[in-house]
Amino acid sequence: MNINQSNQNDKPEPNSGVSLNIAGQGDGLLSRLQHLIKNQTKPMVAIFALVLLAIMVIFFLPKQVQPLEEVSAEKFVRQELSKPIEESPWQEAQLAKYRKEAQEILAQVVDKKTRLENKQVNQWAMSEFSLAMESATQGDVEYRTQAFEKAITSYQQALRGLTAIEGQLESKFAQFLSKGLTAIDNKDSQLAKQQLRIAAAIEPNNERVINALSRADVLSDVINLVNDGKNAMSARKFKQAEQLFIQASQLDPDSVWVKTHLTKAQESITSSNFSRAMSKGYQLLADKQYQQAIGQFQQAKQIEPQDPSVDEAIKQAKNQQKSAQIAQKMQQAKQLEDEELWSKANSLYEQVLELDNSVVDARIGEIQAKQRAKLDTTLVNILKLPQRLTENNVYRQAQYIVGQADKLAKKGPRLNNQLAQIKTLFTQLQIPVDLVIESDNQTQIKVVRGETLGNFATKKLTLKPGQYILLGSREGYRDVRKEVMLMPNSQNTKIEIACREKVKNG
Repeated sequence: MNINQSNQNDKPEPNSGVSLNIAGQGDGLLSRLQHLIKNQTKPMVAIFALVLLAIMVIFFLPKQVQPLEEVSAEKFVRQELSKPIEESPWQEAQLAKYRKEAQEILAQVVDKKTRLENKQVNQWAMSEFSLAMESATQGDVEYRTQAFEKAITSYQQALRGLTAIEGQLESKFAQFLSKGLTAIDNKDSQLAKQQLRIAAAIEPNNERVINALSRADVLSDVINLVNDGKNAMSARKFKQAEQLFIQASQLDPDSVWVKTHLTKAQESITSSNFSRAMSKGYQLLADKQYQQAIGQFQQAKQIEPQDPSVDEAIKQAKNQQKSAQIAQKMQQAKQLEDEELWSKANSLYEQVLELDNSVVDARIGEIQAKQRAKLDTTLVNILKLPQRLTENNVYRQAQYIVGQADKLAKKGPRLNNQLAQIKTLFTQLQIPVDLVIESDNQTQIKVVRGETLGNFATKKLTLKPGQYILLGSREGYRDVRKEVMLMPNSQNTKIEIACREKVKNG
């Protein structure tokens, strides 16, 4: 059964010759005759039925049909709406069902329409949105004429259209955000705000959009700061330019354009500082202030660690410094040689060789200075302990050393004086000196490795300079041992030897 029979028939054409009700009656009569013919089995009955059918079609039906007057579509709709609807409970139930379905779909349409309008859909999908709204409007007309099935179709079409538009939200958002960011990069503040506001309407809580809108709001200020910075760069006021670019970067931290200018300013500052440090380093190097020059070059290295010219400059400064140090120490060493301070001269030659072990003069000087320092130390010790010359082996060694020293081509005043003193000692050691020994006439006295002197009260001996040991002994008394050093020119040298301490019996 067609539940919209009275409303969903197409509009009848003018002068069709039949009304909707009569046409319905004729259709019913024909249907009954056709049924009668199909159920008859006898031929005569069938022929009779056909004749009767022909008579009804020719004579009866034309008298029943009344011509319709021509009406407009609007008048037809009003007429149809004014007619009472006579439906059965079944039809009412079906109409209620479709009415509810249409309302549910319409509710979805209204919801999507509201959400899309909130997202400024007219700014980015106006034609698609208009088509969807036309379908919804058509559905409203059909709904009011109770053509619910058609209304449902129209509403569904509108819903599909709005749903399709909703499906574009993500891509449209990306599109407007991209255009807004591009406009910022192109320094077009007005276009950036326009595009980003649409993106913000689509996704109002998106952090990228919020950030981009903030950038667009300060774009004019950023442009002014950058332009001022570029002017400062042209005037080679790199520090001032850097500060201006920093201010611009603080307003828009995400601007690649600003960062590029800031980087250029900082690179210019770095280059200027580097050139200044290198120039000052070479000036100090020319003034032979080597350590200060190296310090400047090291500052330059901190500025440009990868620049090979810095390492070359530092190397050059250190080489010149080393050469200057070597020359200075060699000069000082020669001066110390002239002063016969051989040990100090040797120390300087060693320092030179630590700086550069290929310096031949330093190596030769070190050998000579070491030998002369050793000779000087030996002669000093001989003069410091002349009593050791009384020992034969020491005496002979000293004679050999003095003989070798006499052969040296370069002898300074110090060495000549040392040799003279030692030679004097050699002579004096051959002159005997007196030794007076006092005793108690009871003690037997003997010179160790010498003669026995016997008992006496006083005895005078004449001996060569040197060290002597005397022993005294007496029956029942503890022995006495005395040592005496007789040196050249010794006078009134006395010694007492007497055994006075008794030894106790077992």
